[in-house]
Amino acid sequence: IGQLKGQYVIEILDSPILSNDDPSYGAAAFSIYPNPTRTNLSIHFNHENAEGPLWIRNTHGQSVKILNIKNSSNQEINISDLKQGIYFISYGGCTKKLVVN
Repeated sequence: IGQLKGQYVIEILDSPILSNDDPSYGAAAFSIYPNPTRTNLSIHFNHENAEGPLWIRNTHGQSVKILNIKNSSNQEINISDLKQGIYFISYGGCTKKLVVN
């Protein structure tokens, strides 16, 4: 096995569930729409005043966007700079799959 160089982030999630249709999962749950999408993504948090980091990662686990959510129940994100493919959005121990077409 070869050597790996660089920095890595390991996130331990509360649950292995990947879902776009269960907005009630956990206190920090969120929903995303439209999915799939190409330019803009809407995120609705399951509670008001959501705060904390939100990560968008590619299938290799590399962070492609990190947003700091502050006192929000909805967030609009421009994702037009992302290449076509599958991504994972993580916030508060919950992860959702995003398809960019």
